[in-house]
Amino acid sequence: TRINVTEVKAEDNPDYGTDGGNDTQDRVFLLSISEAETYLKSSKSRKCKPSVYAGVQAGWSKPPGSGYWWLRSPGENNTLVAAVITDGTINSKGFYPDGSTVYVRPAIWVTP
Repeated sequence: TRINVTEVKAEDNPDYGTDGGNDTQDRVFLLSISEAETYLKSSKSRKCKPSVYAGVQAGWSKPPGSGYWWLRSPGENNTLVAAVITDGTINSKGFYPDGSTVYVRPAIWVTP
């Protein structure tokens, strides 16, 4: 009950103008490009060090342990999805959402 329902804005891709789709209301969601830039201001803070469990589940990890992770923003077109790459840089062009090489980092808002 402490996990808030959040108005999740389906923002267009800021670099390519790709339509973000429909807004939703969710308790658990992925960050958009702009949210990743706002809440995780530096590339260093956006680096993802996956857990051992996530690595075992077929995620891809490049030494020294950083991995790619999905954002909810579309990529260059609606067949691609934006992501954060191993050095913490946001790749707005995107990748095909095959699910086998990119981690999921869910976001929530909670009531204290």
